[in-house]
Amino acid sequence: MLIMSDGLKGMSVIFGVGFLLFLPFAFIFGLGPALIAAVADLALERSGVMSVGRWFATGVIGYLATYLLALNNYFAEHPLPFDYRMGLIGAVAAVACSWLSEWSKNTA
Repeated sequence: MLIMSDGLKGMSVIFGVGFLLFLPFAFIFGLGPALIAAVADLALERSGVMSVGRWFATGVIGYLATYLLALNNYFAEHPLPFDYRMGLIGAVAAVACSWLSEWSKNTA
């Protein structure tokens, strides 16, 4: 969302209004990588991969799926610089969701 709202720097827009304006778009754009990580986690769970291995594999897939959002940046006239830390957003979310899904099944 912060990458998308970067274009608002020159405008005098209150951050809360920009947040509410771009939040639905951030959700829609993040849905693709989240679904990829969720399907990978489900496939790993059904194939019998143990906890830590499944979390690691899902984190790697979440890391790579994050770059789907930045794919159109490579074809832009003035692309943004590539940063490897951006993939940590998807990796941390994927590992947390994989852990929480396993935790909820063990407690039920």
